[in-house]
Amino acid sequence: MFGQVLRVLVVLTAVWYLGTLVASFVYLRPEGAFPPLDSRLLGYRPEAVEAWLMGLTERGRDLLLGPFRWADALFAILLGATLSLAAFATRRRWLAGLALVYVVLALAENAAIAAILRAGVEGLDPAMVGRASGLTVGKWAVLIPTLGAVIWFSQRGRR
Repeated sequence: MFGQVLRVLVVLTAVWYLGTLVASFVYLRPEGAFPPLDSRLLGYRPEAVEAWLMGLTERGRDLLLGPFRWADALFAILLGATLSLAAFATRRRWLAGLALVYVVLALAENAAIAAILRAGVEGLDPAMVGRASGLTVGKWAVLIPTLGAVIWFSQRGRR
């Protein structure tokens, strides 16, 4: 039963991610919202965010604040649940804690980016960008090794 739930979560998370990725290319790219800030592993500077905001259409902003914000939040929760369950399956419960840290960082990042979108170019504050960028970098810094460890321990357990 445990393995079946994990497999369903893996498939659901992957399908949700791929759907969001395709939708990003279809709906966000033409609206100047590409690449999204949360995909930038090394973060971003105020100048880059200002240029990104200036190229963003009103529809792109609305999409990012509406359906894409919710889709991204749901993805973070799905991925966190998947990683947590996989951590328990590998008997490395401490990895579940890291998965939770990832979810908290991803959701905080979403809120920080939403604040940037609402502020627009006129209200953009370097501290606001620094906070969002730090959360983005932190999210990736936790996710990549956590995902790698879960995969490694999963493969190691199969031998």
